[in-house]
Amino acid sequence: MAILLIDSYDSFTYNLHKLVEQVTQAPVVTVHNDKVTGADLEKYHHLFDAVVLGPGPGSPTNPSDIGVLDDVWSLSIPVFGVCLGFQCLVLHCGGQIDRLARPHHGQPSQIEHTGESIFAGIPQKFEAIRYHSLYAANSLGSVVPLAWSADDSVLMAGKHATKPFYGVQYHPESICSTQGHEVFSNFWNLAKEYNHDCRTNRPLDKAALQEFIDKFSAKPYPLEVAIDNLPTCPDAHLALRTLSGKVSASVAIRLCDAIRSSLNCDFALLNSARDPGRWSIIGLLQHDTVIFRTRNNTLYKEPYNKSGTSEQTDLTDSSVWEHITKFMEPKIAQYRNNVQVQEHDLPFVGGLIGHFTYEQEAALAYVENCVLLDNQSNTIWLASIRPGFDMQSLEDCIKNALNDSSPVSESSGPSSIGPASVQIIDRNRYEQKFNQCQEYLHSGDSYELCLTAQTVITLPNPVDPWKIYKHLVNRNPAPYSCFLQFDRPLIGSSPERFMSWSRQGICEFRPIKGTVKKGPQMTRQKAEDILNSNKERGENLMIVDLIRHDLNQLLDNVRVDKLMTVEEYHTVYQLVSVIKGDLPTHGYKGIDVLATSLPPGSMTGAPKKRSVEILKSLEDTPRGSYSGVSGYWSVTDEGDWSVIIRSLFQHPDDEANVWRAGAGGAITVLSNATDEWNEMLTKLESVLIFD
Repeated sequence: MAILLIDSYDSFTYNLHKLVEQVTQAPVVTVHNDKVTGADLEKYHHLFDAVVLGPGPGSPTNPSDIGVLDDVWSLSIPVFGVCLGFQCLVLHCGGQIDRLARPHHGQPSQIEHTGESIFAGIPQKFEAIRYHSLYAANSLGSVVPLAWSADDSVLMAGKHATKPFYGVQYHPESICSTQGHEVFSNFWNLAKEYNHDCRTNRPLDKAALQEFIDKFSAKPYPLEVAIDNLPTCPDAHLALRTLSGKVSASVAIRLCDAIRSSLNCDFALLNSARDPGRWSIIGLLQHDTVIFRTRNNTLYKEPYNKSGTSEQTDLTDSSVWEHITKFMEPKIAQYRNNVQVQEHDLPFVGGLIGHFTYEQEAALAYVENCVLLDNQSNTIWLASIRPGFDMQSLEDCIKNALNDSSPVSESSGPSSIGPASVQIIDRNRYEQKFNQCQEYLHSGDSYELCLTAQTVITLPNPVDPWKIYKHLVNRNPAPYSCFLQFDRPLIGSSPERFMSWSRQGICEFRPIKGTVKKGPQMTRQKAEDILNSNKERGENLMIVDLIRHDLNQLLDNVRVDKLMTVEEYHTVYQLVSVIKGDLPTHGYKGIDVLATSLPPGSMTGAPKKRSVEILKSLEDTPRGSYSGVSGYWSVTDEGDWSVIIRSLFQHPDDEANVWRAGAGGAITVLSNATDEWNEMLTKLESVLIFD
């Protein structure tokens, strides 16, 4: 048979989905709580051996938060509730739900239990992660208590006195929770016993189950349905040349200067200015380079110099993801198994370079000619997938630049580019927003809110964005810097990879949460002590669990290779985790993972959907490029995208002399306004290169 998991728009649901799947070895169907009705449950519940009520934001007393959850109790079927699902069970049984005096979000507790029911054979004490602001108070009705937290004696699990309904308040699916598999295994055994004794004559109906999945499943459809059916073209054009020479961030800048002056050609730059970035990519932007950009729900496809025809597509009934996937599919079919690419392990030989804003507006260029700098082997590659391209002129240009011994202009000069008017959010206003965040956190609407603000920088006169970029990377070298100017300019010096995927099908995320400013008195040991506090680890853990959820929707073998390790950057120490997963052989591709994972969870908080809605109501302006992602999608079907932070950008309607910088931080119930304000200023300092 199968198991039904009802999701209340949480950001950890697919971690629970995976846990249930692993324990039971049964298919798990996940649906949203507002997409099915009580009548639907009545019609189809015979197809399932059990129902799992997942966690979610809000309150069990609010019908819009719980949707169909209350209709489950009228069914004769085993039920297991987690967090919000457990609170719904308590209310159904006549119990009471109140606010915790001290909410627990991403914090561990020792769990003590009776040793009975779902805790049979479980160690008397074990550690689990809690994400909740509300709790089951002393009046429990017909709930039989099963477990409590050792630190504050809050009810952590219970069961119905007579029916097969069970639940836990903590999150057994968290990466840092223990005994999750064992507890659910006990529930599964109890569910099978109940079904054997009380639910007879339920023939397997595969057609009805598929009908239910087709109607209600929350799992996204793959974007690249057709790509596996496209033949590989062995005659795809790819010209490669190599040059040797010392590779560095300043060399990449020198080459861009040369391309601009000698070839009279614009470029897009993704520059690895320091480890762990390995590659720098310079994409040549020629007059007929295809540009994709979206604005006001319209997709524009036009040449770079805008002299040709602009194709416009209304996105009311489609998405930019569908259109760029359709554009890239035949190209990937040509190049994904190219022998030269595989032999030299090149990450990019052509494809889309650009960025998506926080609101998922796109600005992408289809690059056919590029220069790659390998910081590891000190090799420079010239690549072209465009027949007839003058590779010799590009090679001559690069050689001349490498032989030029003069200093790189601007990049080694002073750290400021001149006077500017800098408008930072008023501190009192920031603290008001901080306090509003705290109310949402205490009410159970969010576990973590990444509150941000924009600083507006007005220069007396416009300054060449390329000059600004060179000053920025000189002041704040970072592994994922970028210079993109085929829509509004974006100048980035990000330390944070959002996600990458390889031709071998491995996806990697590297979320950063937790920042300590470097200084004369700040040693690495002191930074590690600060970053290993409950507050900082809780912030990072929430994002790790959120990313695991995003990956578990689509990928196999999701794992955490690094959990909350301290990394050192030019101006700060930061707490970093690494999460990986394997793409399936057929169906989902890397672009699916990118599309379903935006905006970056490290820039929203969790649960993501509700947190994004709250932040939109709190923040004064759209974020634009800030908190989006920049990177590439290669015709070899691999990609690398970084989070747009520590960056300067412009909104579409800004004048040429106006720049913006976003900064903020994760607000939790353990945060205080002064520390968060100072952290925001620390992040701003790295990009304020103006007097």
